[in-house]
Amino acid sequence: MDHEYLTNAREALARRDAAGTLMWAKKYLDIHPGDIGAAKMAGRAVDTDKPAEAAAILRRAVEHNSEPSARAALICELLPYVERCERIKRGLPPDHVLDMAEFPFHFSDSEIAALRSICSHLKPDDPARLSLGPAIAFVLGA
Repeated sequence: MDHEYLTNAREALARRDAAGTLMWAKKYLDIHPGDIGAAKMAGRAVDTDKPAEAAAILRRAVEHNSEPSARAALICELLPYVERCERIKRGLPPDHVLDMAEFPFHFSDSEIAALRSICSHLKPDDPARLSLGPAIAFVLGA
């Protein structure tokens, strides 16, 4: 039954039905809170003016996932939402920097520290190094 929720979320996503995608992905996450695919779908389906909701969904998935490569992927997905929330709180434009000192992520120190820690524990032959390597290098400022 629970896999039906994930299937329904994917079908809603294919139809560009954000509300349906969010509903079904959340139902799946209620059963499998650390699922990377469902968390990404749910986060992306949240209205762009509600970055805190997307961040909460992704943070919960990070907390419920013990796999380092999955946690790294979820944190990479989480960062833009955290940054957007922090920029809104400070009265800054949510989607672009005003100064290159803010680039790429100026207000996400704890998430970047967590990502740095996770990456230091990834095995050299972990597929995440290949698939996430460029994104992680960018986030960490390399």
